[in-house]
Amino acid sequence: MVILRMAVSATRMLGPQSFGARNVLMLLLLTLIMMILIHTNAFGLQSRHGRLPRYSFHKGQSSSESECQSAWEDFSFGTIESPPQQPLIGSPASGATTKQIDCQRRSMVNAIAFLGVSLSYPRPSSSRNLPETYATSSNPGSLESLVPLVRMEHELLSLIDQVQSLIAEQKRVSNSSVDNGKLQQMLREFPTRILGSNAKTSKKTTNPNLVGTLPTEESQFKALFDAYSEPVSYKTKFLDQNAFLVYYTKGYDGPGRPSFEQVETESDAKQKRQFGARNEAWVAWDDVVAAATEWSHNPKLQEQLLLSGDNKNNEILEQDFLEPLQQALEAVQRYLKDAPSKDVDEARSQLL
Repeated sequence: MVILRMAVSATRMLGPQSFGARNVLMLLLLTLIMMILIHTNAFGLQSRHGRLPRYSFHKGQSSSESECQSAWEDFSFGTIESPPQQPLIGSPASGATTKQIDCQRRSMVNAIAFLGVSLSYPRPSSSRNLPETYATSSNPGSLESLVPLVRMEHELLSLIDQVQSLIAEQKRVSNSSVDNGKLQQMLREFPTRILGSNAKTSKKTTNPNLVGTLPTEESQFKALFDAYSEPVSYKTKFLDQNAFLVYYTKGYDGPGRPSFEQVETESDAKQKRQFGARNEAWVAWDDVVAAATEWSHNPKLQEQLLLSGDNKNNEILEQDFLEPLQQALEAVQRYLKDAPSKDVDEARSQLL
């Protein structure tokens, strides 16, 4: 155990940069441990019944195969279960032969060798340093790919206006005894406005203007941004594919030149802003979708909002819908600031 701890400490001192040397050292140490244990009979080469079993040789089967056929099954690995008064292996009283002892040791050698190979075999690792894109077309920066983002902004503004109308109608119903049929209709149609055909309400709306137009899946939502966003630059790909070289050269780019890790182009900065705004918009919109899904599957929640005199109803609308919608709108508008104002105005005019 002490030797094994020393081996682990030595491999840690080598660090991740010397992976090959670390494997060689581990194999050498495991071989040394194996030889010491076998030489000192530390495995307790005795069977569970105090003596090794005798094996019968069958016709057509070699003695080596017959002797080692059930050696692993009968071994008490790492423990000595036989009482001390029983004879040791190899003594005349034990009845064990040299071939049987060799068979046991050979099984142990194979087991330890397999353990060493398993520990030294490099395990595959996976990570994602580059931003994941969902774009299905390579036409970044075009007016055609900008129109869906402007439409998203328009849809978010419309949803915010609808939530504010719900809050105002809730206050009006709470402060009077008027019929709340209008509020019931608004509450019934609101989940459909967000979820589209995925909404489960007691009565489906027939108004085509209320069918959800924003994607509720992450890949489809982010694809609207990625179709227009700045593509991943060659520099970013190089840094990702040559991380080992960049780390140890510290981004060396020639004598007298600064490290190219520290030099950030306008394209790199724009890409970071666009992907950051895209991710923030999705996080906020995902909260809205989750709240609308719970609402559409929970009719009691809609009934709760119809109760008069309860100020918590408006808090539900504000916290679960209004605030995340405003956060999503802010992220989309921040994204559109990186687009030429002329193109944004042209895209907005196409929606009129």
